Amino acid sequence: MSTLSKVTTDLADYTPGATAFITATGFTEGDTVVFSVQHVNGAGFDGVYGTADDAIERLGGDGHDPWAVTDGGSGDLDHSQLLPTEHGCARL
Repeated sequence: MSTLSKVTTDLADYTPGATAFITATGFTEGDTVVFSVQHVNGAGFDGVYGTADDAIERLGGDGHDPWAVTDGGSGDLDHSQLLPTEHGCARL
């Protein structure tokens, strides 16, 4: 993996059942990137949702387990993922 690797999503958080569009750049050809869905259950100490200190609820099972995507050539990958339909806000 390159030291300049970067993963971005089209949104900071998602409603249940939404599709997240994920872009990963700066990886070495053949690298595997592991993603997971995190459920926000509180705004954290700063009181603002969508920031690094959000309180996260760890869930497992259908739609919540981590998944891996392997780069097929250029070191960049685009991926979309349908998010679970239950629970509240989610972020990747």
